[in-house]
Amino acid sequence: MDGVDREALHHIGLRNLRALVAQRQARVQPYQGVFAFLMHGDFEASVILLDDLWDGEFRQFVKGEYAAAIPARDMLAFCDSTSADGIAELQRIIQRVQPTGGHLLTKMIYVRRGGRWQPRAV
Repeated sequence: MDGVDREALHHIGLRNLRALVAQRQARVQPYQGVFAFLMHGDFEASVILLDDLWDGEFRQFVKGEYAAAIPARDMLAFCDSTSADGIAELQRIIQRVQPTGGHLLTKMIYVRRGGRWQPRAV
């Protein structure tokens, strides 16, 4: 884009995503030992990029490090990274979605450490 650098474009995208979250009345719902982020079926996985939610609003659900799965564009589930039951459920969610789901992203579980997401060591 003319006159907009990469950093500014990233900031605009995050701002637009945050506005979409508010507009769609997104919510977090407990599900089988994890928490599902629901936003009417679009862009749920993108919310992994919104640091303010992970550092703020989502703290009520997880006290330690987060573990999250984003197997498809419209799916985001998370739990405490020390929860064996939660990790097992994230893996089951991934297995249910792969390989027949639409708009697939990744089979990985990610852990948030120091404000950054990284693949979980198996």
